[in-house]
Amino acid sequence: MIARRIILILIALALSGGTAFVANNWLKANKRPIRTAQSIAVEPQDEIKILTAKIDIPIGKFVNENDFLWQSWPENFVSDYHLTKEKFKIEDLTGRVSRTSISIGEPINIKKLVKPGERGFLAAVLKPGHRALSVNISSETSVSGLVFPGDRVDMIVSMTIKGDEDSKKKRQASETILTNVRVLALGTALKTEAGKTNAGAKTVTVELTPPQVEIVSVSTLLGKISLALRPLAKDEEELQILIETGDISEDGSPSKGDSYTWDYEAAEALVKNTSPTGSSLVISRGNSSVIIGGD
Repeated sequence: MIARRIILILIALALSGGTAFVANNWLKANKRPIRTAQSIAVEPQDEIKILTAKIDIPIGKFVNENDFLWQSWPENFVSDYHLTKEKFKIEDLTGRVSRTSISIGEPINIKKLVKPGERGFLAAVLKPGHRALSVNISSETSVSGLVFPGDRVDMIVSMTIKGDEDSKKKRQASETILTNVRVLALGTALKTEAGKTNAGAKTVTVELTPPQVEIVSVSTLLGKISLALRPLAKDEEELQILIETGDISEDGSPSKGDSYTWDYEAAEALVKNTSPTGSSLVISRGNSSVIIGGD
């Protein structure tokens, strides 16, 4: 009887010892991946500050430092074309133009931005379907050189109009041929340095549609082209008002002008000095006519 109890006790001890051994091995086996996972989670990652788009940048936009933002980026994913904070100054991008559209948050690839003087810069500036046209100007006809690339202007032609065969008198007139025209360059400068004007520029390059190129080309043969600087909309609300009143088109493209002025409208003395028995000059515009001089 005693021997039987001793045997049962030995069996129980053996079973408990085996169970403890198996359990211990199982716990050790399951602890190893946990420790490995924890070590991977806390392992530091090398990151570099790279330049990204702060806003959606469309094709042909003149960019500035407010369009970009520095963000941390895994070093393994940084290429030679990305702009890092260690090697690049964000202000150096001001005046460049986007070759392609860039989405908000997208890392900036230097190949997508072309600077003045580089091949393809002017083509990148142009909107699809538009053309670049250069026109002769002077400081008197270009707001004393205070027009800069990116500004918007109205284009005005001033011309001399002859009377009929019996009249030796000539009349002067000015007409706004196009409004809200985007200036691309003054002279050969696509970018103006801070603190300097464009007073020495002899040509202005503007962005027009093909039909508008023809209008301006003919106008240069009729008389002298002048530029009238337009104010920029201060915010979206003001921009919407300008669109609703018809001052600018919804897409911002140039529009055909609809106003003109004769010399006698500018100077009353010309009207008083007109001979009552002289020959008359009849000017037709659309469905209306204007008679100058005569009985």
